Amino acid sequence: MALSDLNVGIAGLGLIGGSLAASLGKSGAAKQVFGWNRNPEALRTALGMGFVFEPCYAAAEFADTIDVLILAVPLRNMEAVSLKLKPFFKKEPLAVMDVGSTKKEIGETLSRIWGGAYVGLHPMAGKEYSGIENASPDLFRKADCAIVPHGLTDPGAMELAAEIVSSIGSNAVYLDPDEHDRILACVSHIPTILASSLALLAHEQKKKYPNLPRMVGGGFRDTSRVASGPAWLAADMWATNHEKMDVLLDRLIEILQNFKNCSPEKFEVMAEEGRISREAILREIVVK
Repeated sequence: MALSDLNVGIAGLGLIGGSLAASLGKSGAAKQVFGWNRNPEALRTALGMGFVFEPCYAAAEFADTIDVLILAVPLRNMEAVSLKLKPFFKKEPLAVMDVGSTKKEIGETLSRIWGGAYVGLHPMAGKEYSGIENASPDLFRKADCAIVPHGLTDPGAMELAAEIVSSIGSNAVYLDPDEHDRILACVSHIPTILASSLALLAHEQKKKYPNLPRMVGGGFRDTSRVASGPAWLAADMWATNHEKMDVLLDRLIEILQNFKNCSPEKFEVMAEEGRISREAILREIVVK
C-alpha cells in the first residue's frame, strides 16, 4: 500500500520525533499522522508550535489507529516501548521503523519483536539541543537518511521507509547494520567523545585561567558543539556500539600520539594531510 493510504504514528516527540511529526504532517504524504509521548506535555507543546498531527494520549488509542510505527524514543527504551505497544495492535503494523543512532544491536532486538515489518532509519540531521521545543519541520530537508534493513525485513516495509525518507525531503542511503555502525562510530560517535573530552579539558583549565571563556572563538565552539547534547544519547551510543568505537579510538589515540611526538616540520605535513582529507570528504557531500 502507498503511504498516502496509511496512518503513520510516531512514538516519542523529542527533537527527532517531533520534527518527523511536523515534517510528515506538513508534507501531507501520509493519510494522517499521529503522535504519542509518555509525557503528554510534549504533545501539547508540539501542537502549540503549529505542528499538524493528531495527538494520542493513551498507548492503546495510538496503536489501534496506525498502520506504520516510527519509534523515536531513546535506544534504551525502544524494546520496552515496543513491548508496551505491541499488544494494543489489533492488526500487525505494515512497517515499524526506529530512528536510533546505532542499528545492529537494536535491530536484532526489534526484529525479534516485529518480524519482517522492522526496518531501521537514521536521518543524518539534528541539533546539539534536544527536546520538542527544538524540533522543526525542515530539520531533514536535503539531509541523507540511512535505510537499514535486517535479514527479515519485508520488501513492503522497505518501500514505505523509502517513501517516508522522500516525504521529509531527505536522500536515502542503503546500508547494512554493521556498515552503518562502523561508519557512525567514526563520523558521529567518536566526535561526541572528543567534544566532551575537550569541554572537560577546557573546564579544568578555566579553574586556573578565569579569562578562558573570553578567549573562546569558533574553533572551540565548532569542535565542542555536540558536547551540549543529552548525556543519555552519548551513553546509548557507547552502550550499543562500543566494540566498533574501541577499534577507532585506538587508532585515533595513535594519530594523536604521532602529532604529540613529531617535529614541527612533520607536524605541518600531517596537518596538511588532515586538511586535504577533510576537504575531500566534504566535496563528496556537496556533490550529493
